[in-house]
Amino acid sequence: DNSSANEVAAVEGHSLETGRDYHVKVVVSGRTIELYLDGELQMKYSEPTTESLYQVVTRDAETGELVLKVVNPYESVARTAVLVDGYAVAQEASVTEMSGAPSAVNTKTRPERVVPVEDTATLDVSRSGDDTEFSYDFAPHSITFLRLKESTGS
Repeated sequence: DNSSANEVAAVEGHSLETGRDYHVKVVVSGRTIELYLDGELQMKYSEPTTESLYQVVTRDAETGELVLKVVNPYESVARTAVLVDGYAVAQEASVTEMSGAPSAVNTKTRPERVVPVEDTATLDVSRSGDDTEFSYDFAPHSITFLRLKESTGS
């Protein structure tokens, strides 16, 4: 197959006749396109998704900690490799996470449907020079704050 992600190949063994009327219908739903010719599905194309997390990293001026703020807008856990350049991350991290269904709403009668939960995590860190790498599972439909302390040992 020599097609790329941006190409759609013609249907093999089909041709159109000059001077004939055709009923053409194109259905677009999310990332999927379907092409019908005279009521018969001729082609279906789904654009691949590149799921991405949204993140911001800041340094807390008072504590010196790095603060990773990560949003996972997707329905599944996002196991993510995190590489921190020039900072030796300690194994113990503080975690504040808020997650829930996209339709979940806090109300006066139910104010605790979506609330931040504080916890700690033990990170499986590996170091290479001044860089640190670890993996973390970001919960579905969540915003997570990871507070990373600098390691005092090697």
